Amino acid sequence: MKVAFSSYASENTAETKAGEEPLETVLFGNVDGDNVYAKLDDEPFIVSVPKSILDGIYADPLKWQDLAIYKVKADDIVGLDVTKEGQAMLSLVKEKGQWKPAKGDIALNTANVKSMANTLATLRAVQWAGAANPSQGLETPAVTITFRLADRSSNTVKVGAAVGDYWNASAAGFGGGV
Repeated sequence: MKVAFSSYASENTAETKAGEEPLETVLFGNVDGDNVYAKLDDEPFIVSVPKSILDGIYADPLKWQDLAIYKVKADDIVGLDVTKEGQAMLSLVKEKGQWKPAKGDIALNTANVKSMANTLATLRAVQWAGAANPSQGLETPAVTITFRLADRSSNTVKVGAAVGDYWNASAAGFGGGV
């Protein structure tokens, strides 16, 4: 594995963009038990370092992606549409700070609705799963939730199949599944 360290806070000149020129490059080679051989790219000396250092470096760029999906204020969520497989869509709107059905008159557990809005506002992935595949159940999601913000933008989360204690999900605008 080759790991290049670059600075994105400085070195931004007309000749090079910030981060374009590596500050240092570390080359990792053969593994020998609990150690791995390593060297600086521009140095002749080889050292042995704990393999745990190499194990802690993700080769997949998706693993470096921030786990935060949405960073909005729950108070800015003004509409929720929830569709469960085989059921009619439930549409809720927030008027004057209170949640109510968009149509009709059904009893709402407002604490649950507020909890859902809070969860969606700061939704985080447990880990990124990679490109969608049929086993994740996202082609025919069990639940689809769309929430609208005061600025009229909207976001959609699709919940697919369960994997152990977690569920596969996708969020519109985010690659890699959740």
